[in-house]
Amino acid sequence: MLGGAGIAGLTTTILTGRAQANTQNPVAPATGAANPKGRFAGKVVLITGATSGIGEATARAFAHEGATVHFCGRREALGEQIAQSIREAGGKATFQRADVRVEEEVKSFVDTCAKQYGRVDIAFNNAGVFMTPAQLHEIPLDLILI
Repeated sequence: MLGGAGIAGLTTTILTGRAQANTQNPVAPATGAANPKGRFAGKVVLITGATSGIGEATARAFAHEGATVHFCGRREALGEQIAQSIREAGGKATFQRADVRVEEEVKSFVDTCAKQYGRVDIAFNNAGVFMTPAQLHEIPLDLILI
């Protein structure tokens, strides 16, 4: 099983094409002007939890490779700053504040992307949450039997 640093290295390898054995210091995704003819040109990418860490790096990497990126996070000012930075580098990015623990916010996030861009080609579900697990007797039977 890969830890966070291993995932970061794997994501970087996939998006940059450069292998990196030391996952403690992964190769940073390419920076600079976005490539409108990149490997993901014309694709719409939806990313959760992209206001820092792996999510932010992934949003920047997809945008650099020509994708249109629609991402969310809980920190609105930071999300807007990241989206602006991606656009200043020639990429296409929009930020929407959403907390993945709130079902209505997630639905709105996905619906907004689909309405604004007409589709979602790639979903990168990066956000993680820690919640107290429910007791089995508290879970509705129809959710258990799915």
